[in-house]
Amino acid sequence: LQTGAQNQGIARVDHTFSWKNMIWASAFFENSPTVSTLPAFAATVPGFGQLDSRAYKQVTADWTHTFSATMLNDFRVSYLRFNYAAVYPENPTLPSSVGFTGINPQYPAGAGIPLIDIAGYFNLGFSPTGPQPRIDETYELTDSVSKVIGNHTLKFGFDGKRYNINNPVLSDNSGSFSFAANGPYSTGDPGADFLLGIPDGYQQQSGGWIDARAYEYYAYVQDSWKVTQN
Repeated sequence: LQTGAQNQGIARVDHTFSWKNMIWASAFFENSPTVSTLPAFAATVPGFGQLDSRAYKQVTADWTHTFSATMLNDFRVSYLRFNYAAVYPENPTLPSSVGFTGINPQYPAGAGIPLIDIAGYFNLGFSPTGPQPRIDETYELTDSVSKVIGNHTLKFGFDGKRYNINNPVLSDNSGSFSFAANGPYSTGDPGADFLLGIPDGYQQQSGGWIDARAYEYYAYVQDSWKVTQN
């Protein structure tokens, strides 16, 4: 079962200072969290819900300046942010608070009950694939100039973008136990091993981190030439 909500907001402001200067600005916001009863690749019984939250923000501002009857400049800046809090426990829980001693998650804010995989029976605990918070940001600056000279309309401008990606990958943040009756002290039955507290193995990762930057720059020149009136 998955439940969710979607909230959106849009705003825009326009203002004309004079025939030479006009500005406008717009903003868009969206937040769409979803809650899954069963987490990804983890518990097969309820009680270990997963939260995935997507949030978008986009802001743009534009200034148009008229130098003369034949020359115009348009300057624009914008910012876009995508915040994806993926594979988070619905109710963050430190393993130590429920009796798991010695387990220290690298990312406590996304801690959950460790995965307990009992082969052939059921699974308990939170997903080993998260949490995976990700923030994507785009900064953009553009400027264009238009100039009319006789039969020619000249246009030239610049477009620059910067991209940021901040993506911690925190798989097995709270650890995972496996009961598959393969260990040296196994009873031969995964369910019995679980009741006796004899796991075949345990693993926990320190996680990784993607911190990336990219830049793009563009420039253009255009000439529209009207040879005759038609």
